[in-house]
Amino acid sequence: MLANAFRHVGRYGTDANAEDLAKIAERKFAGDDSAQVTLFKALQEGMAQREGKLGEAARAWGRGLATRLLVKVDDSFGGWVAAHAGRHGA
Repeated sequence: MLANAFRHVGRYGTDANAEDLAKIAERKFAGDDSAQVTLFKALQEGMAQREGKLGEAARAWGRGLATRLLVKVDDSFGGWVAAHAGRHGA
């Protein structure tokens, strides 16, 4: 349900509304990367539906979230791990 609200703001709100929401989400859901991924994706989808672009705060939120997820080495987020593909990608 909350993701639907984020998508709605992204699609029908102003750029300033989306920026405010990004700041709030990053702060309120600190430590819950799974929720942040869901909410960020919903906001991004809504913005794309109106051909809008994420502002600096939203981009910083996404950048920070992506960085945290890429460096995680445990199974707390879906079991994804970084692994070297080898010389020939096999």
